[in-house]
Amino acid sequence: MSLKTLLISTLLAVSAVATDYSSWGSGSGGGGSWGGGSSPDKGSGSGSWGAAASCPAGCQPIPTGGAPPPAATSAGELIVQVVSVSDANGSLKYFPNQIEAPVGSVVQFQFHPKNHTITESSFAAPCKPIAANLTSATRPGLKSGFVPVTGKEDFTPVFNVLINDTKPIWIYCGQTNHCQKGMAMVINQNSSGPNTIDKYIANAAQLPIVNVTAPPPATSSVVAPPPPPAPPAATDTFTFGSGAATSSAVQAPPVETVAPPSTSTTAVAPATFTGAAVSLPVRHASSAAGLVLGALLALW
Repeated sequence: MSLKTLLISTLLAVSAVATDYSSWGSGSGGGGSWGGGSSPDKGSGSGSWGAAASCPAGCQPIPTGGAPPPAATSAGELIVQVVSVSDANGSLKYFPNQIEAPVGSVVQFQFHPKNHTITESSFAAPCKPIAANLTSATRPGLKSGFVPVTGKEDFTPVFNVLINDTKPIWIYCGQTNHCQKGMAMVINQNSSGPNTIDKYIANAAQLPIVNVTAPPPATSSVVAPPPPPAPPAATDTFTFGSGAATSSAVQAPPVETVAPPSTSTTAVAPATFTGAAVSLPVRHASSAAGLVLGALLALW
């Protein structure tokens, strides 16, 4: 082989290799690099292949610049974002306390123990229900009322909010002192403005804490009967005819003394009762006695 033929063969081989390498960055990828094409397998921009490595476990990487806005959903689909109202530990927080919700989506608040609310306020007046002049037909002001939860229910109470615009919605818990202790959140915060959820919580913390007095102890409605009266002091006599004895002691009857019979020898006629005792002279008594003896002898 001549030197001229060797040089021509070498140039042809180098040209073929260069043509083959240039096809890696052309064709449907259209970019000339691993991350520069619009192929669905390689991503849509520079650095898309590295997104999966930095994504936490369990998430789905979204190609940079290629994700549609959240509201651009298919027909019949609805975006629902969940906010936890407190947690199983009774934390005075919303989880998360800041979300971005597109128009037409729903924010679902799921309640946990013990007793909280979803109440809308303004940024200028934290921990107070929003004024009536700041409400409208599409923004009537959120107010769920108290939702007591024991944690033993077989369901989770929820409160759904339909988002009608992208204006900020400032929310706090209406339970006593919960807002002052940081239980607040915002939907669609204006990140470029000075009004942030951190500033709202800081302003709420400046409000005075309400002193909550303990409820009085529960009283029973059953009235105890009055104590029985003390027994009267014992006496030595009974009161007859009153129906109740006044003493348990019985007085012994008095001892009667019988006078000895008279030793007089004068005969005494039997007494005659005419309604009153009449004293008779002795002589009358003797004549009366004679009449009686005579009558007895006549009958004999």
